[in-house]
Amino acid sequence: MPSVPPFANLRHLHLNGPLMGVRNLVNVIVAPELEDVELVCQGNLDDDIDLGVDIPEGNSDVLYVMFNLFSRRNALSLRRFHFTHTDADVPLLPDPAATATQATGPGSPLLELRALQDVMILQALRDVKYYAEPNILGWVNAWPRLRTLALSALVVFPETLQYIARTCPQVESLTVWKLSTKFVESLSRLEASSAFGPIGEPSGGRPALRAFCVHDYFMPSSSIEIGRVACFFDSLFHQLDAERFWVPCLCHWPRPRGPSPFHGVRQKLKELQLDDEMYPFL
Repeated sequence: MPSVPPFANLRHLHLNGPLMGVRNLVNVIVAPELEDVELVCQGNLDDDIDLGVDIPEGNSDVLYVMFNLFSRRNALSLRRFHFTHTDADVPLLPDPAATATQATGPGSPLLELRALQDVMILQALRDVKYYAEPNILGWVNAWPRLRTLALSALVVFPETLQYIARTCPQVESLTVWKLSTKFVESLSRLEASSAFGPIGEPSGGRPALRAFCVHDYFMPSSSIEIGRVACFFDSLFHQLDAERFWVPCLCHWPRPRGPSPFHGVRQKLKELQLDDEMYPFL
């Protein structure tokens, strides 16, 4: 097969099709100035394809090879990366407990894309597998310019949100699967410690989060819990837009029917924000 010359002027790449077909196109499309990638893949991982790339043992799959191509070619140019896999076997991102040199998982080469500002990873996992550890976002340090993050498999704890506020204050939009069913229980632990309440202004500035979107819902069971959840968000994210809070995310799943069960949380958040405006020094 004759070699394909580089696409010197290509800035945006959008591919939609079977996983193997998308992988084959990514392999031949060399675009040194690529800024925006959107991949929608169907099909299984294939561990038997050899593209001439050395892959660490345990990571020998098509996704790793494909993402490794981007990390080698576009580590400094890529700003936006959206990936959807409708027939996934394993979570894409690496174990958050691993160090940078030990990172594993098909998506570990994505950690080399240091200029990313907008990341969306949607996986329709066959088994129920979610990122559910409070420190699951430890790897977002790899993307210091991140502004928008959407993870279909992320279950959020209060500690997760505190981590974002402290280490990624520039993030403006966060889309997740849902709040943990133990979210209020975790709040109780925080309230009993010095970790609860305003975190102070991080070195990167006040948290910029304005939109918080979910797919599934955890329902606060009482007006007291509603108030506690709303108060936590209000104290942590001062720029949060109540109209963009708990909006069902527009993903590849059916949207929940009927009114948002978190209408009460949103309304309480609006009341707290109004109080903040009227009594800013309290």
